[in-house]
Amino acid sequence: MQVSQNANRLVTEKQAAEYLGISVYLLQRWRCQLRGPDFVRVGGPYGKAIRYKRSTLDDWVETNTVRAGGPAQ
Repeated sequence: MQVSQNANRLVTEKQAAEYLGISVYLLQRWRCQLRGPDFVRVGGPYGKAIRYKRSTLDDWVETNTVRAGGPAQ
C-alpha cells in the first residue's frame, strides 16, 4: 500500500483537534490519559512539541466509527 505524502504530514495539536472536531484541551486530556490517537513527540522522548500524523488521525477515526445496526460489543 502506498501512502501519500499528505497522509504522512505532521500536523499540530490545534490542527488535529480541528480535524477531529474537538477542543485542543480534550485532545491534551486524552493524551495525558493515554487515550485518543497516537502522537509524535518532536525532539525525542522529552520533546515538548506534539504532532500528529494525518494518516494516524484517519486510522483512529475509522477504528472508532460505530456502524449503525451492528452487533453490540
